[in-house]
Amino acid sequence: MISSLPLSRSNLILLHEHKFETREEIYALTPSQLARELEINQDEALKIWKTAKFGDDCMTRSVSNLSSTNSKREVSALNLWRRKARQRPIFSLCEDMDKMFGNGIRIGEVTEFCGVPGAGKTQLGMQIACTVQIPTDLHGPGGQAIYIDTEGSFMPRRAYEIAGGVCKHLRGVAAISSDEKVKLIILDSIAFHFRHGFEDNYMERNRTLTSIAQTLTKLAQSLQIAVIIMNHVTARMSASGSGSLTPALGPTWAHSCTNRVMLEYRDGRRWARILKSSSCEAKTIEYEIGSDGVRNLSPAPASTAGFGNENMDFKETSSTSSKRQRML
Repeated sequence: MISSLPLSRSNLILLHEHKFETREEIYALTPSQLARELEINQDEALKIWKTAKFGDDCMTRSVSNLSSTNSKREVSALNLWRRKARQRPIFSLCEDMDKMFGNGIRIGEVTEFCGVPGAGKTQLGMQIACTVQIPTDLHGPGGQAIYIDTEGSFMPRRAYEIAGGVCKHLRGVAAISSDEKVKLIILDSIAFHFRHGFEDNYMERNRTLTSIAQTLTKLAQSLQIAVIIMNHVTARMSASGSGSLTPALGPTWAHSCTNRVMLEYRDGRRWARILKSSSCEAKTIEYEIGSDGVRNLSPAPASTAGFGNENMDFKETSSTSSKRQRML
């Protein structure tokens, strides 16, 4: 049935109006014949024809072309280890957060930061976009960043302040040099454009998310860059009426990223917690945001007990509340 094809809703309606019921009826025509039959342009007709002929395969062919001929050759485990050893991680300048990842944001992986408004996702993204430019003679990647702002939340003045904080951190060590090689892509945020437009087509939304995830993973691995994605959180209600916050976009997207970090903001305090990682142990650290950007908490972080679950409970017992008051 054509309803199962990964096509836009408008194209599915168009095919239905012209009495197409199976994919065989579509690719039995040539793309030119299909364009005349549906009264659409050649490019759109060719896209529909390929989708009917090859199904989901046609969605991944363009993604697979991102890999160069060299990347398709077999690579030994030793060469993979050597490649990892040569890579310079991207420091966040928040020492505890860098330690949480082992030694900074990893090149060649997709890392997601999700959290409530005010947790500092955008400011953290702006700061990492600055630190990726730390030159190699200061043990940085010496690269540039591509910052994709989908929500209009990027603030040039704040980015300028954070960049000044990075320069202050490096001042007296060496002069900052420039390098035109991109080492980082930041997508802030992934959830914004999926809030509307997919209400009636959950399968198409999942296919689109999967396609985006495959593309970003290919870019990270084939170009050896880091990809950072900012995501929102959403409420999940239980049968008993209690609620919890969980990363947005559901389980399909949850499996797409190499690393997933939850940024939590409660009572004026901020925590970063690894929810998922292929190489880092589960860990929670506390951080703060000042005029210079995201930094370690000073003095030493207080206990982060009660933040061990993936979802953040809305409810707080009287016992927990009294313990927090004593701790504060």
